[in-house]
Amino acid sequence: MLISALKAKPQYNWQYGVVEAPQDSGRLTVRLEAGGSSLRLKPANLEKVCSGCKGAGLKLSACSRCKSAFSCGKDCIKAAWQVHKKGCGKQLWLVDAL
Repeated sequence: MLISALKAKPQYNWQYGVVEAPQDSGRLTVRLEAGGSSLRLKPANLEKVCSGCKGAGLKLSACSRCKSAFSCGKDCIKAAWQVHKKGCGKQLWLVDAL
């Protein structure tokens, strides 16, 4: 996920993260790829991006196992797998609102 347009914490704008868990408030817990800290964000502040090339394509496929990583093709799946496999299956949250 790409974090976009945060007003309260603009220093986190345009960083990449992984959705870890939904909250009762409707917000999502997002772990930042850089630094490992977590934020609770509204789904409207997130954008699906390819895990490999970081592009925001129209046709992104979700990981068939965890549904929390997205890719635009086989090359990007292979490129991102070494990093993604460490957390695959631990996060079981698909952001349908995006």
